[in-house]
Amino acid sequence: MVPTPRLSNVGKTKWLALKGRKRYRELANRERVIQYGGADVERVERFKYMGLEFSGSAIVRDMVHARMAEARKAWGKLVGSLTSLGWRDRATWLVLLDAYVRSVLTFGAPVWGMGVLQRQHDMVGTDAWRVDALYRRYLKQICGLPRELSTDVLHVLTCRFPARFAVGKAVWRYWDSLTAHPRAAGEVG
Repeated sequence: MVPTPRLSNVGKTKWLALKGRKRYRELANRERVIQYGGADVERVERFKYMGLEFSGSAIVRDMVHARMAEARKAWGKLVGSLTSLGWRDRATWLVLLDAYVRSVLTFGAPVWGMGVLQRQHDMVGTDAWRVDALYRRYLKQICGLPRELSTDVLHVLTCRFPARFAVGKAVWRYWDSLTAHPRAAGEVG
């Protein structure tokens, strides 16, 4: 006997069809209606859950782009706030960049990080390169450095690692916690 899920509020419940593989694409392209308790459950193309944006594409690119968009918003708020306060200290700007913008940029990295980090062999144009490029641009703006400055020199001058290191660290910490408590990883609440 298969247990039937209990939905307390069908009006808030949504479903998303994955389109990654051929068989999923065929299912996703069909007009399908799911009903529960006589009420239709809404189908969505995008779904935001705990700050992470899922799309039907079953790849992490959309999630990474959503994180980059949120980081741009955080950068705009940070620049607006510090500029209006007349704050010019670069060290403070760098600390706040890491605390406010990089944390937003790398949020949810255990979910999408491996999908980004696995494609390191062709860095230019990949999502990891885009995440790093966004972070580098903000570092250069804070320090007043030219855009054509070498990446290695930038990271030495600012004492900051590329953003993909923070992503890798988050993935590693998550994996380490799963291996430290393997039984808990398979249990659901």
